[in-house]
Amino acid sequence: MDAQCCCDPGRGGGLHLSRGRMHAGAPRVVPGSPERTYHSGVLVLSRRPNESIMIGGDIVLTVLEVRGDQVRIGIEAPRSVDVHREEVYREIRDAVDEAAAATDT
Repeated sequence: MDAQCCCDPGRGGGLHLSRGRMHAGAPRVVPGSPERTYHSGVLVLSRRPNESIMIGGDIVLTVLEVRGDQVRIGIEAPRSVDVHREEVYREIRDAVDEAAAATDT
């Protein structure tokens, strides 16, 4: 059985959770788990609105809405887990790195 990409028209246009970027390369299915497909080392799962993904036992990602090329995702996580959009996380990390460098001089 050939693996199909979750964006393949034959699969109904699933969603990518691949760090907000389009993926490249041939899909690879994990043996024994036909729903898990990897592209360039990133796990890609297909979900429709109101379907969820569990991360560990206490983090739930739920697809709330799909409108064009925009996806609204709800995140349930313990307060001890920091949740940021990637670009915000990078800004925070850069600011911390700059502050650490300033104290080292």
